[in-house]
Amino acid sequence: MSSCPPMITYFFGREEVEAYLEDFLDRLARFDPMPHVWCPLTESGTDLLGAMLNLVRDLHPEFMNVVVVPALAEDSTVRFVDTNAAELIKGQSVLVFDGAVHSGGLLKDCVTKVIGMGAERVCTYSLVIKRGTQFVPTIWGVTIEDVDRAFFLLSKIPNHRLDAGSPHGREPSKPAYVHMRALAEEDTERPTVVSGLKSIDRTTWGDRYFDMQAGHSRRCCYLLEQGRKIVGFVTLSHVDHEILSVDEVAVDELERKKKYGAVLMRFADTMARSYNCQRVRLQAISNKVNWYKGFGYEQVGSQSLKLGPEEYLPMEKAVVYNPARLL
Repeated sequence: MSSCPPMITYFFGREEVEAYLEDFLDRLARFDPMPHVWCPLTESGTDLLGAMLNLVRDLHPEFMNVVVVPALAEDSTVRFVDTNAAELIKGQSVLVFDGAVHSGGLLKDCVTKVIGMGAERVCTYSLVIKRGTQFVPTIWGVTIEDVDRAFFLLSKIPNHRLDAGSPHGREPSKPAYVHMRALAEEDTERPTVVSGLKSIDRTTWGDRYFDMQAGHSRRCCYLLEQGRKIVGFVTLSHVDHEILSVDEVAVDELERKKKYGAVLMRFADTMARSYNCQRVRLQAISNKVNWYKGFGYEQVGSQSLKLGPEEYLPMEKAVVYNPARLL
């Protein structure tokens, strides 16, 4: 098995961010014509906007009258907040910017929409880009490796969490007091989770614990607990340095509709990034294919696996920093 490069986390405080943005604005002011419609993309783009406007007041008054047309990312697509966005953008020179670019898909989508609205020309910027991005902005600040991550404007640091959250625009859900831990020997005598799926329910904690200890691949079953109650679990196998396999994911029948399934899928994504994997794979039971698609999985191939009345379809997704991710 080949070794993986370590994940490096870059922290950019306000002084570093302002230094990069000051240089960017100096360059932007030399464009002819200068872009006077600015489209910050996502929350990190909005954070950069605030820092830019502070510099504009002191250093670049020529940008004092820019028109700001924010764009949001929803379900991997771009939506403009202002209902008059097309009218404001048509015929104008436009700047589209984000805090960080991973695969480049969102930035490319936003540029495509702006051009479709009739923009005369479009300039793009990102403070951070990943080396494998398939869309390179006009100007950027820092290039980092695909497995690395960057935090900037340190008043907000997005901690990992086991809260599934709620869809954008809806009232936020109240986080549950849950935690995850690896299955231990003392758990083998506890009642198993009843998911309603025979192929999962017939396997005991003892079977899973044996596989963890005796298996050749790095396999681990993680229990999702609320207090001392096991409400669900996920079994992950680190197949090689490129692939993380989701072997099992289950929520107790009595704990449905509490978004615990989403918690487990988010945890799998987090573990995939921590292992520097490129893809996550799983076998999806046929009646849950659309549910997995909601987490970014796509069916690969047409061959299914049948276990009695249960039919499973192979699915996979790219990890967010994967340079081979399609736009």
